[in-house]
Amino acid sequence: MIDSFVLLVPLLLLPIVILFRFIGCTPFTSGPDTPVPYEDQVKGDTGIVAYWRLGEPAPPAPPDPPDKAKDEKTLNDGDYIEVAANLPATAISQGGLSGKAVRGAPNSSLLRSEPSRSAVDFEGGYVRVPNFASAMLSHSTFSIEAWVLAKGWQSGSAAAPFAHQVITLAEIDPGPSAVPPRGFSLFAQWVDGSSTSDPLPPGKTAGFYWRASLGPGKGTEFSRVTVWEKQAVLNRKTYLAVIYDATKPTDQLTLHVGMGGSDAGAWDASMTTAYIPAEQSPLYIGVGNLTLPPAEAIYGPFVGFIQEVAVYSRVLSSEKDLERVATNLELAV
Repeated sequence: MIDSFVLLVPLLLLPIVILFRFIGCTPFTSGPDTPVPYEDQVKGDTGIVAYWRLGEPAPPAPPDPPDKAKDEKTLNDGDYIEVAANLPATAISQGGLSGKAVRGAPNSSLLRSEPSRSAVDFEGGYVRVPNFASAMLSHSTFSIEAWVLAKGWQSGSAAAPFAHQVITLAEIDPGPSAVPPRGFSLFAQWVDGSSTSDPLPPGKTAGFYWRASLGPGKGTEFSRVTVWEKQAVLNRKTYLAVIYDATKPTDQLTLHVGMGGSDAGAWDASMTTAYIPAEQSPLYIGVGNLTLPPAEAIYGPFVGFIQEVAVYSRVLSSEKDLERVATNLELAV
C-alpha cells in the first residue's frame, strides 16, 4: 500500500524539518511565535464532523455535574454514563471495574503541547452520543482519531479475549430484522493464538493488539484489520487513527498507531473492503455496543485515559495532520 500516512513513521522519529525534507515537502524556514493550540487546529479543519475533547472538569465544577461530553464543532454532545461497580468479567469484557468515567483527572493530559489539560479516566463508564449515525450517513470517506493511554489491563485467554473499545458506531441484528454488519469500531483485543478463528501471525506473541472493524463483513462478522507489528503498550500515550478512503480501488481501510518515548514509532495495517454506515446507533466512547436502539448490550470497557476524539469527512494525510500528531507525542528516548 502507498499511503500518505505511512510517512508518519519517520515523522515520529525525526525532527519535523528533517521529516519534510525526507518526504519531499518544503521545510519550514520559520514558524509562528505562538503555536496554534491543538483545539484550534482541529476545529478549524474544513473536514471536521465532530470533536469531543473530553476535557470537562470534575464535579462539582459548574455545570454541576458536567454530564455532557461537549462536541466542540457541532451539536453532537455526548452523555457521560456510569454503570454498577465490580461487574463480573464476561467473554470479552474485563471485570471488577469502578463503573465510572472520571473527568478532570489531574496530570492526565495526553498532549505534549498542552500538559495542563485533562483526559477522561475510563473504567467501565462511557460516553454515549445519541443519533450520531445520521451525521455519518453522507460520508463515504472518513477518518476518526483519538489519543489514549491504556492502564490496568488484565491478560485474556482463548475463552476470554478481552476487548478495550475506544470508539464504536456499529450495529448488527442477525434476527428477524436481518441487519448486516455496518458501521465501524476502534479497539484493542487480547490475541494469544489459541483460537483457530483468531490466529497469531508467525513470530508474534500473546498480547493486546490494536484493531479496527468495519461493516459489511461476511455473514455476521465485521471486516477487521489488525496492527500486528506493535502490541498495545500500557501507560504509553498513544495516537490512533482509522481511515476509510472510498476513492481507492484497494486498501480502503487503514489503521494507524503512533507512540513516542521508548516506544517511538508508527505502524499501520490496511485491507480492501467495502463500507456500510450504521444507520441507527449512537456513537460510544469507552465501550462497545452492536445492538439496535433502544436496546443496549455494552461490552469491552476501555480501561485508561481517552482524549481528543475527532471525526473527519476526509482522509488524514496532510502535512498539517502529520505535524499536529508529531508535536504531541512523547519525545523519543
